[in-house]
Amino acid sequence: MAAERSIPAVETVAEFKVLINGNELPRSVSKLSISVMKMVNKITTATIIILDGEAATGQFPLTDGDLFTPGNKVEIRAGDSNTTTSIFIGLIVKQSLKVRNGAAPNLIVECKHTVVKTTLGRNNKYFHDSTDSQIISQVLEDAGFTEGLVIADTTVVHKEMVQYNSTDWDFIVSRAEANGQVVLTNDDTIVTQKPEVTTDDAKLSLLHGATILELDAEMDSRNQFSSVKSKAWDMANQEIAETSAAEPQNLLEEGSFTTTNLAAVVGPAEFVLSHAGAITPDERQAWADAQLLKSRLSKIRGRIKFQGIATINPGEVVELNGLGTRFNGKAFVSGVRQDYSQAEGWKTQAQFGHNPDWFIEENHVTAPKAAGLLPGVIGLHTGIVTDNEDPEGEQRVRVKMPYVNADDDGVWARIALADAGNERGMFFRPEVGDEVVLGFLYDDPRQPLILGMLHSSNKVPPISPTNDNFKKGYTSREKLKLTYDDEIKEILIETPGENKVFISDDKKGISLEDQTGHKITTKPASITIKDSKDNEITIDVDGGIIKIKANSKVVVDAPKIELVGGASHPLAFGDELLSHLNNMKTAFDTHMHPGETALGMPVSPAPPAAPMPPATPSLLSTKVKTG
Repeated sequence: MAAERSIPAVETVAEFKVLINGNELPRSVSKLSISVMKMVNKITTATIIILDGEAATGQFPLTDGDLFTPGNKVEIRAGDSNTTTSIFIGLIVKQSLKVRNGAAPNLIVECKHTVVKTTLGRNNKYFHDSTDSQIISQVLEDAGFTEGLVIADTTVVHKEMVQYNSTDWDFIVSRAEANGQVVLTNDDTIVTQKPEVTTDDAKLSLLHGATILELDAEMDSRNQFSSVKSKAWDMANQEIAETSAAEPQNLLEEGSFTTTNLAAVVGPAEFVLSHAGAITPDERQAWADAQLLKSRLSKIRGRIKFQGIATINPGEVVELNGLGTRFNGKAFVSGVRQDYSQAEGWKTQAQFGHNPDWFIEENHVTAPKAAGLLPGVIGLHTGIVTDNEDPEGEQRVRVKMPYVNADDDGVWARIALADAGNERGMFFRPEVGDEVVLGFLYDDPRQPLILGMLHSSNKVPPISPTNDNFKKGYTSREKLKLTYDDEIKEILIETPGENKVFISDDKKGISLEDQTGHKITTKPASITIKDSKDNEITIDVDGGIIKIKANSKVVVDAPKIELVGGASHPLAFGDELLSHLNNMKTAFDTHMHPGETALGMPVSPAPPAAPMPPATPSLLSTKVKTG
């Protein structure tokens, strides 16, 4: 595009038109001054100052009328008597009256681009699998802006993005800036774009001694960095991940003193951006690139004043000439101010160079602590437990912060636990007098959370800490213990009376022992039950042998006892069987057969016969069955 003006300007009669709801203000309305301010990452503002009011009558017809009522649509056009160009489109947001002694009253009308609606109220929203350009478009469309959007594409895809308690405007500007873009509100459009200074012709060429009326320019070495690197935590590899910025493309350098020379003056070897969370490589790259772009564009900054020109806007390029080799060259326009007054006519000022600071750093985009209801608390704090019984049944613990008032019982705090739910979860509560660490919901000192309990030299842990850190566990107030030993891979459950359960990989088994010395032990090849008097049952797993050892006797008593499977004889009581068999022997040895004969001869009694052998325990079966 050809330069619009590179020769001395001839001041002409300025023509400023103000249209309210599409209708031009009548010439009877005396416009003292009109000012329009456009800047990157700022909402375009227009201020109109008008004569109004008469002391004699006390009447303020314009102030009291409907013409300048907030909400009315406004367009301001500037140019000459032949043609005008729109330099502002928006709406009236504010009306004020200024009265000074000896001066006529002024009606001051403040107007904003309609995107001002996005600055009112803080919003919250989740976004998934979206680029920042898609997110910005969605936020603006949800706010009612469906026309005039020119949103430049971004490449980083966020699996998750959160807008947290911020205005839509602050959110979209911060996301655009993170991608090296700026937000522009020219006329009735909303534009995001990446700044460029190329070999193409500048929008405007200005010359010292001709078209330049005023100039303030500076070159600051503190804003220049040799390189930029972004760092974040890589949770997959458990290390800090680094990404180096790439030098900006499509960016001519203004002036003869290079950014490399400036960066060597006071700048660090590399400028580091750090984030403690997990940031993807693509986002780290965009972040680092954006910082380096801001640095390069802020090499030379300033403002330049010249005769009124309506067609210059932020985001464009001007060429400065006649200022020496250090300041000559093409500059990125970051702001434009159009000023018209009856006294001075129409002048335009352009701000060039980029702000080296981030939007979030310069603006209060984060909500106030404690929602502004009271001064908020900063950081974590130490608390002392004073009460465990919540009168309202909310499962809270009362804690005091000694530096607030050591003599007061303090406020009620909720407890953060590893697991909690309806009738389930962990139930570990601190003791009265315990030292705890407190966080605060929304940084409100009335809303503490117990995040954990604290040991100290005054309240020592049950296990002395060591660098190898093998032992971990829990010990209750009454010395009920659960101890893990990573060195020998053992778990010990123990009561203060020395009832114990051992689960041990080192000993390859489990052991239960009570306070009287009774013990059950399992090992790979055996199971042993032993009492404190050395009575013992041992199972030899490999040998298939069960041994019962008793100091007195072993009694097996049951209605039915099955000793060996597959037996065919019924089980009998041994003593009774022996007695019965011996009785049978006696009867046999002494029995008679009266009146009987043998070979025709009477034999009564019978002749003596060999006696039966007595019954012995060996007659008992070793294989028996029940039933």
